[in-house]
Amino acid sequence: MPGRKLFHVLRDPDEVVKEVKERLPKGLRKTRVSLYDAVFHVLAEDVEARDTYPPEPRATADGYAVNHECVRGASEDRPVRLPVVERVRVGEVPSSPIEGCVAVEVDTGAVIPRGADAVVPVEYTREEAGVVEVYRSIGFGENVAWPGSDVVEGEVVARRGSILTPQLIGALASAGVESVTVYEKPRVCIAATGSELVPPGERLSPGKIHESNTYTLRSLLAMEGFPATVAGILPDDPEAIRSTLRRCLRDHDVMMFTGGTSAGPYDIVYRVLDEEGELIAHGLKLKPGKPTAVAIVDGKLTLGLPGNPVSALNSYRVVARPLLWHLAGGEPPVHGGSVKARLALPAAGVRGRRLYQPVYLLEGRGVIYAVPIEFESYMIVTYSRSDGYVVIPEDVHEALPEGTEVEVHVENAGWRSGAPCIGEEVRGYSCKPVWGGTALASKLLSERIPGATYILSKRHPAYREPGEGFSVETVKRKLAVAVRGEPRIIALPPPSTSMRYVLLERVHGYRNAVPAKNSLMSAYLYSRGYVDAAVMLLEDAERMGIEPAEIIEEELVVARVSPGGGSSQP
Repeated sequence: MPGRKLFHVLRDPDEVVKEVKERLPKGLRKTRVSLYDAVFHVLAEDVEARDTYPPEPRATADGYAVNHECVRGASEDRPVRLPVVERVRVGEVPSSPIEGCVAVEVDTGAVIPRGADAVVPVEYTREEAGVVEVYRSIGFGENVAWPGSDVVEGEVVARRGSILTPQLIGALASAGVESVTVYEKPRVCIAATGSELVPPGERLSPGKIHESNTYTLRSLLAMEGFPATVAGILPDDPEAIRSTLRRCLRDHDVMMFTGGTSAGPYDIVYRVLDEEGELIAHGLKLKPGKPTAVAIVDGKLTLGLPGNPVSALNSYRVVARPLLWHLAGGEPPVHGGSVKARLALPAAGVRGRRLYQPVYLLEGRGVIYAVPIEFESYMIVTYSRSDGYVVIPEDVHEALPEGTEVEVHVENAGWRSGAPCIGEEVRGYSCKPVWGGTALASKLLSERIPGATYILSKRHPAYREPGEGFSVETVKRKLAVAVRGEPRIIALPPPSTSMRYVLLERVHGYRNAVPAKNSLMSAYLYSRGYVDAAVMLLEDAERMGIEPAEIIEEELVVARVSPGGGSSQP
């Protein structure tokens, strides 16, 4: 009879997980799958949009597409009358551009014709005998979804390592992507050990108990899409355990035993693992779950979880789950829930309507920040990049000020795992692209967000020196300014960015502006003739075949938290 073995060295479970991750590959096998089959897999590559969305200017309200100048001053007392020259439904294309002061009836989502730059909602109109009366003036771009405002062809929609949530799959489909390359989920074999165990459904005889751990584990694995095989109940016999181990590892990636890992004379699972491979840990600083064994056998993860059901469940949660997701190519998601956060920027409500405002989440020095994302209801790609949303009640008529504590309903379970880029837009950084311009980067510098890359332009009035506790370097980016004739309409970057200042220093006398969320959208709008002037990254101008009027080399300051620089700084 084998002797009793005590746990001489209890290891920290996080250290064990870290060591195993360093020994085993992150992501096993790559495979190409349809979007229908991709949910909850981890992307094995960056995925770019195949198409621009929206591809043309579209109406965001039922009504009449017009040139906004033609309805200037319209009111209920003095309506403007316009002939209706065409009706365009969703899925149709206008037959021709409009000229002069005429109207085209459009549905929500319908393409508006060239020459129109706004849509008058139907509730402010009355049509009779082919003439529409307009009772309210509207501004340039009102109720118009501009091309590329959600995503532009070639823009990265989802990054390698992202877990494919339903909203991210919808975003990829919207961007014209049909299939993706993902990491296969590791195949798991489960076996329970113990001569006292009998399956549920069998009558218990004295000294016997029902086996439940394989049911719990298989259910946990199924919840997250890990394929699992149950090898049954094994006696406390080393040869039975050994043969099951070898058989399972032939066509599985992970072997998971329950029971047989404690210090008793009949606890022999850890002994077999030690003989067949490398026993990395036997005994963890964990309660419940101390008698956990972790090994690598034939280059594959092999686990001995405790036999007590709660201990087995906790060991799975703390050790097995993060290692399974490592083999699947990512980090384990946090399911649902909500977090308290502070608004990094004001968030406006919508009078009379409850607003679900998408946000990015950033964490620094123990405080979680919510960064509101500008969006419209058609922007599935933009929405898919959010980490969660804040519910702003319908009775909130003013903007919630910066610093307000809000409850964020978390939708991106892995929001903590991506190192963010905050600030000016550049290429070449592998990060979670929050951007937000110099204004946002300067605001969040003092929070020293771990892993964050802050990118700032001294050109912007909000620029702040990074100060102590940061490693700082300078990089150069090339901006292309494109101008066509006498600019009437420009693609205007966000005010938080230095690109806006570059453009406005060089372009004067414009009459209207299309808000451009990023460089690629600016380039797209200019290349398709929707605007007469724009500023963009030089590489985006080259991608769109744009000959710039001027190329500007701008120096940016890149700051990262120095090791130890974020722990005790004020």
